[in-house]
Amino acid sequence: LGTIDDTTTDTFYGAYKLLLEGLIDKYPDKIIFTITPPQLPTSNYSYRLEDVANAIVEVSKLYGIPCLDLYHGCNGFNGRPSQWAIYHPTNPSNPSGYDIHPNSAGQNKLSIPIEKFLVNLLV
Repeated sequence: LGTIDDTTTDTFYGAYKLLLEGLIDKYPDKIIFTITPPQLPTSNYSYRLEDVANAIVEVSKLYGIPCLDLYHGCNGFNGRPSQWAIYHPTNPSNPSGYDIHPNSAGQNKLSIPIEKFLVNLLV
C-alpha cells in the first residue's frame, strides 16, 4: 500500500494521490468526492481492505476532498455473515459463498448514506 509520502504508481497511496491530482487539475471547477468500499466478510487480497479504506480517507483529507467512509460507517455492511447474506446474492464460486456486489436490498441499504452524503455535499 505504501505511505502518504509516496508519489509514484508503484503503491496504492502514490497511485491514488496521482489520480486525485489528475482529477483536480482536469476538473478544477467541479466537486470531487471519494467513497471507501464497505467491509467484506473475507478478502483474497494480500492487503487488508481496512488499510485501503484508511488510505482513501487519508489521501482525500490531504487534498481537502470530501470522503464518504462506508468501510467504517455503513450499518449492515460490517462483514458479518448474517448481514452479508441479506444484502448480497449467493455465489458458490466465491470463498465467502456470497457475491461481492450487493443485491437490490444491499443497493437500497447503501443508497441511504450515499444520498445523505451527496445532499450535504451539494447544499
